[in-house]
Amino acid sequence: MNDFIKLLIIISAVILLLTFIIISVVSTKKKMKREQIKIDDALDSFNTYLDKKKKHLLKSKDIIGTNEYKEEFKELDLDNIDNLSLYYKLNDLEEKFNDSLNNDKVKKEKEAINLKKKIRNVNSNIIASIKFYNDSLDKYYKIKKSFPSNIVKIFCGFKKYEKIELKRTNNEN
Repeated sequence: MNDFIKLLIIISAVILLLTFIIISVVSTKKKMKREQIKIDDALDSFNTYLDKKKKHLLKSKDIIGTNEYKEEFKELDLDNIDNLSLYYKLNDLEEKFNDSLNNDKVKKEKEAINLKKKIRNVNSNIIASIKFYNDSLDKYYKIKKSFPSNIVKIFCGFKKYEKIELKRTNNEN
């Protein structure tokens, strides 16, 4: 009888430990999945605002109208690059657009000023998307590195993400 009670205690302890591990794994998996959803939402938002910025900058070709400025666009294939590269290239184009606006003839055009305001608003949204993405990414990796997440990631194969470095144009006010 004494051996039976010991065996019962051992089995109960094992069942309790397994239950704790299962609950921890499920809870951790849900936390990580929630952060993944936030990350994906932030990326979708980032991509949407990049498209808006690209459309605005393509309009700027007609406003600026100089051959030198239009040449900047000819070399670029803005449709077939990854979004992070697109982000950096659009910022470079924006700097050139802002530099071109310093020309007295273009500076006075209302259309150019309105376009600059639209681009500035889109930039604010892009920056907010990037910050939300990076914050969610930090939480995701913090969860992923803690116990029992470090065990869960082995079995669940969670995605790897890279941070996006903020790049502002020199002419932003």
